[in-house]
Amino acid sequence: MWYENYITTNKEAFLDKVSIIADQLGINPNWLMFVMRWESGIKPNARNMASGAVGLIQFMPSTIQALGTTTSALLKMSNVEQLDYVYKYLSYYKGRMSSLYDVYLAVFFPSALGKP
Repeated sequence: MWYENYITTNKEAFLDKVSIIADQLGINPNWLMFVMRWESGIKPNARNMASGAVGLIQFMPSTIQALGTTTSALLKMSNVEQLDYVYKYLSYYKGRMSSLYDVYLAVFFPSALGKP
């Protein structure tokens, strides 16, 4: 799997869960790993001070709230625990992600997903 050397804790459990999530979403696990590497360096405690985005896929505070948690709670989660919220978020786009670009758009610019 791409970027596995960037995982510093819970490596085996994290990679196993990424594979399970990718399978459930019908996407390549490498696509998800790429997006997490690009967005956060695969660091669950990553924080963008300018936007307020946090976590593995740089959740915006409003998105975190819509998913039923808080920024502070998300930042306290392990990388494996936070994957539950990555899945919850991406499950909305299930069946619409057929490439790495689609997965990235689902995270970064969801309104562009499926458009030329």
